[in-house]
Amino acid sequence: MAQGRRLSIFTMVDSSSDDTSDANCEGKKRKGRGVTRGLKVVKIVQSVGQIPIRFTPEQKESVCENANNFSTEMSILVRQFGPLQVVDWSHMPEVEKNTLFYRLLAKFDVDLSFSHVYQYVNTTMGKL
Repeated sequence: MAQGRRLSIFTMVDSSSDDTSDANCEGKKRKGRGVTRGLKVVKIVQSVGQIPIRFTPEQKESVCENANNFSTEMSILVRQFGPLQVVDWSHMPEVEKNTLFYRLLAKFDVDLSFSHVYQYVNTTMGKL
């Protein structure tokens, strides 16, 4: 490559932008939805009782109209009640896991005695 054809990184930067546009962005606060609190699940449980969740062994995941609520509630439980001292889910004691499972079973009608159901709940909570 000829020396005259080399491009430096500095020539590729757009020099027409000024620093005032960056200063204006710092003061703006973005509107967000915030952290989910699971209020929809609470309303459903208060009106109907436990929410039924169906699983298929082939797909190894929940396939029903409440599947989104189920996964959302798992994330809320891990965030609120999961111990912070644990490095990751595999190092969490079984007693702590069972406590989270019982809290989940209080709101959802799901049978954790099936291996594919337990595996789904365990791995999903471990990813959160």
